[in-house]
Amino acid sequence: SAGDQTPIPSGPGGTAPDLAISKDDGGATARAGDVVSYTVSYSNLGNQDATGVVITDVVPAGATFDAAASSPGWTCAPDAGPGSTCTLTIASLAGGGGNGTATFAVRVDDPLAAGVGEIANTATIADDGQSGGDLDPSNNSAGDQTPIPSGPGGTAPDLAISKDDGGVSARAGDVVSYTVSYSNLGNQDATGVVITDVVPAGTTFDAASSSPEWSCVPAVTPGSTCTTTVLNLAAGGSGSATFAVRVDDPIPSGQTSVVNTATISDSGGRADLDPANNSATDVTPLIDDHMPETLDVSLTKDDAGITVAPGGAAIYTLTYANLGSAPAPDVLLTETVPAHTRFLAAISTPGWLCAGDGPGSLCSLTLGDLAPGATGTATFTVELDADVPDNVTHVNNQARIDPDAADDDPSNNQATDSTPIRRAPPATGDLAVIKTADRETYQPGDAITYAIEWSYHGPTPLTDVIVSDVLPPGVEPDLAASDPRWGCLDGTCVIVLPTLDPGATGRAELTVTTAGAHGDLLNSALIEDLDLDETDAANNAAAVLTTQGDPDVVDVPTLNHVGLGVLLLGLLVFALRRLRHAHGGPPATH
Repeated sequence: SAGDQTPIPSGPGGTAPDLAISKDDGGATARAGDVVSYTVSYSNLGNQDATGVVITDVVPAGATFDAAASSPGWTCAPDAGPGSTCTLTIASLAGGGGNGTATFAVRVDDPLAAGVGEIANTATIADDGQSGGDLDPSNNSAGDQTPIPSGPGGTAPDLAISKDDGGVSARAGDVVSYTVSYSNLGNQDATGVVITDVVPAGTTFDAASSSPEWSCVPAVTPGSTCTTTVLNLAAGGSGSATFAVRVDDPIPSGQTSVVNTATISDSGGRADLDPANNSATDVTPLIDDHMPETLDVSLTKDDAGITVAPGGAAIYTLTYANLGSAPAPDVLLTETVPAHTRFLAAISTPGWLCAGDGPGSLCSLTLGDLAPGATGTATFTVELDADVPDNVTHVNNQARIDPDAADDDPSNNQATDSTPIRRAPPATGDLAVIKTADRETYQPGDAITYAIEWSYHGPTPLTDVIVSDVLPPGVEPDLAASDPRWGCLDGTCVIVLPTLDPGATGRAELTVTTAGAHGDLLNSALIEDLDLDETDAANNAAAVLTTQGDPDVVDVPTLNHVGLGVLLLGLLVFALRRLRHAHGGPPATH
């Protein structure tokens, strides 16, 4: 009849919009402080246009909305923090496949709240309903979860603990108090934090001297497990507790120390960034007054397994210790310079006193008093004669350690090492040295820094290469401002290069003071290896002339046509080689 109206059904199976949405983080993972960008794809799959289309996204826990990394047009209320509602107005969206994309980005909190292991984000799409109900409401919402990996390199707590007894020793009946310091070095808060300490052998837990809240089971005796609950520990947070034990009286037979270990853990379910620092141990030495004190110093000697060529140096490391329970008074190391060698003070521990530097000379080094458990090292270096007889195959070196009191175990007071002598045809090659100074002129009292550069061109590696520097009169080395490899004695400074490979180069600076100098200063350097058959001895030495008042820097090896420079250099090389052969090697230094 006239005026009839045919309804157009909406909703499932009818005629209406079908708004659909999806969300994708691209398969990303995130760490604290990272920005996570979600691509929000939307479309109208229905058979009718949609109007008043709005996308809604709630800022997820553990993150804040990042407008700079998001598409324009998002508005968030009440703010950009977790739980805030953000909307993006699309307006109209044509039916039959109208579509678009937007970016919604959040920044992961740094530090991250305890227990958060992912960023879970959900977006929804809706219209104003003017075109009828949505054909398929099930696709109006979409979510994505972005994992936040824990463990090393990820985002998690990093619980750390240390334990300190203050460096004390203890006797029977003493109370030992340990300061247990803990912290969260990670980028996520920790929850359910617990410190665990097991009562050490030979002690009992002392609650009166400990922080409150420690609880021990099954008792306070050795092996009992004691815990204290810290609960929440924010990233960057720290604290301390005291754990005290009383040493048994008498001390159990054979026990020499109290070994106490504490661990820290949490219940957040996140793998710690660095499990290695979740545990700490401190060892407290015990002094048993019921046992007689023992005095026992020991010595070992080691040449590091080297071989030495004629003219080369052998460095011995002496390791000493007081193994007893009593202090060792006035301890003395003694060495005898081996046959066919001479002592090199420059590359030995300072303080050796020797009757001479030749074979058979007695050398001593005063160590002073050694406390129980004290250890240390000293070096003793000798240079093998260049003309050592062919039938001599080893350098045999012996050292002793003696306290100024009776040693209860003298069997370990002596140490010996035997270093094989290496004999081989001389290598052929070219060692070269260049020398420069940081100033051309000086006034007495000025500091001068010399740079010595060396190089080696040859087919085989060299060992025990010696770089030496002869200082002018009135000039003193400033070793604190120089390369630490230098050793100096009586105006000559030396560096021993243990190995030098083909093509190798090197450099060392030597700073000197000139308080006692006057006039022009000629400073020279020499490089040599007694095992090397030199192809060009002319570049084994270099010199620099620093004038007082009249600048003139001379690098002698480059002045082949300057008569005075050549003469000075020739005299220098001649004098150094005569000195070397007179003593069986390069001059000793300190």
